[in-house]
Amino acid sequence: MPVGSTDEDKPEFLPIKQSDVAKALAFRSFWIVLHVVTCLMIVAGNGRTLGWW
Repeated sequence: MPVGSTDEDKPEFLPIKQSDVAKALAFRSFWIVLHVVTCLMIVAGNGRTLGWW
């Protein structure tokens, strides 16, 4: 990732557009929520099969 000449400088160009960063964040958030929901459904299904509820 490019940086400026010194620590105080900003990069000459941003390697990733902010809109792409927002899209990636939304997709990753969706992906994590999907995995959590899937795990909860698996646990609920096994709990019902085993007669826990």
